[in-house]
Amino acid sequence: MQNGLDLAFERYSYRKDFDYLSYLETQSHFDRLQSNVDEGFRRLIVSNEELARDQIAVVSGLADTVSHGFETLALKLDDIKGAIDNVAWICNEGFARVSLDLNRLGSRIESIEKLTNNPSRVWAYEQFKVAKEAYLRNDFHEAMSSINLALNGHASNLGYRLDHRFYLLRGLIRLGNNRHFDDSIVNLKDAVDNFTAASERAASAALMLIASPTKPAGDETNDPATFIMYDPEEYKSDQARALGLAGWASYCQGDFANASQHLGKSLEINPTDLQSRYDFAKLLMHTDKVAEGREHLRSVLEADPKYAIRARSDSDFRKHDPALQSEIETLKDKCTEQIERHAETFKKVFPQSKRPILNKYSLDLTEDLTVFFEEWQNNQKSLSLSSLVSAYKGLPSKISTLVADLKSCANAVREKGDQTASSTVDKDYDDILFIPFAIAAWVVITLLTVTSHDTILEGIFIGVLGQIFILPISVWVAGPMIATVVTTIRKSSSKKANFSASEEIRRDAEALEVGLV
Repeated sequence: MQNGLDLAFERYSYRKDFDYLSYLETQSHFDRLQSNVDEGFRRLIVSNEELARDQIAVVSGLADTVSHGFETLALKLDDIKGAIDNVAWICNEGFARVSLDLNRLGSRIESIEKLTNNPSRVWAYEQFKVAKEAYLRNDFHEAMSSINLALNGHASNLGYRLDHRFYLLRGLIRLGNNRHFDDSIVNLKDAVDNFTAASERAASAALMLIASPTKPAGDETNDPATFIMYDPEEYKSDQARALGLAGWASYCQGDFANASQHLGKSLEINPTDLQSRYDFAKLLMHTDKVAEGREHLRSVLEADPKYAIRARSDSDFRKHDPALQSEIETLKDKCTEQIERHAETFKKVFPQSKRPILNKYSLDLTEDLTVFFEEWQNNQKSLSLSSLVSAYKGLPSKISTLVADLKSCANAVREKGDQTASSTVDKDYDDILFIPFAIAAWVVITLLTVTSHDTILEGIFIGVLGQIFILPISVWVAGPMIATVVTTIRKSSSKKANFSASEEIRRDAEALEVGLV
């Protein structure tokens, strides 16, 4: 073990000369999780901003023991509840994620009680609720007393032994934590037995729920909590976590064979359980099975690179530090290579030439990717591993979204081109156009009629009489005929112009689709 400031982040590493209870007692001296870390290594893995999002502070001047080139990371234990999903890479299971996840039952206890007409079962859930509250208040003697009552019953109350959460809570009490290391309660062997029992009952509940998903929750043959609390996948997740805890408790006893068995089974059920995978890597490193340990470590770092900081504070990994450094460098190179490929794809999908087209048709696209790749070109060497992994995972979906958006824009432009091509001279305008031509025809015909006679008076007399025939001819024949000819010429000219414009619009649509897959 290292000096005091390093103990709070460091995972327990099995040693015959430093037992598990001594480790817990040492941890109890801290009111926050804190660790001295190499500043350069920390910046390689995670930035100050990313730590701040996890409510972790980079604190200077906490102690004179902080060496030059090192810094102290600190997380107040009171802040863990709010940040628990984000700080699993720091917290020990004994007082962290799983214990706090017990809260998800609290708001539903009343519903469970209403659904069963078995008073003994209602009483058992009440005892469980008391045990959970006592555990979270660090009153572990009361927690143990109440959870035993919930499981074993008392007098006429028979207790209830089918809910996996009861065993999970008793296992956590037996496992101990940094606020609880009473050797009259902490018992790693009993913790393993309770965690395996929790896993078995979670598995049974999942199978029952799959077999009878519509069976009434109040049926006496069923556990009412089964139908209120979870779907089968949630039970499987709890089953895997319970096995992971059994594996950790076995490791802390030095029972590496059972630890390997429990952790392996946990990962078979839920390959995404990072706690189990990290602990399996730790176990393999402890037993000098470095090649196998690296495989699990690699998966953990790809899922959450911040685990590298935890590993660097863990003596089981420190003794194989070149392997840890190699995995970090390999992951960094992998992410950089993939991001470079995505950058090339981005250039093909969204070159500068497409921006004027989008502006031309008042189409907007988010510029998040543009900003990212501009920053990537300028700052890629300074990006943390956590940022690289985040980008590596997020870029494919973002580029897919960009491709879909560009396709939508291209379709919108193409639709505009089709509308332009099909547009014609307005019908109302055609109907009105014949009037001036009808008047013109009437004037011309009248003048011809008047000037074709010997005298003006004769021409006027004949012309006036002729209006009876000339006016209808002008209005119904000559005017419409001339208007039709002119309109036809105009439509032909308009069609050519519209066709030319629509072709240009379609070329713009095709330009937007260049490079899209």
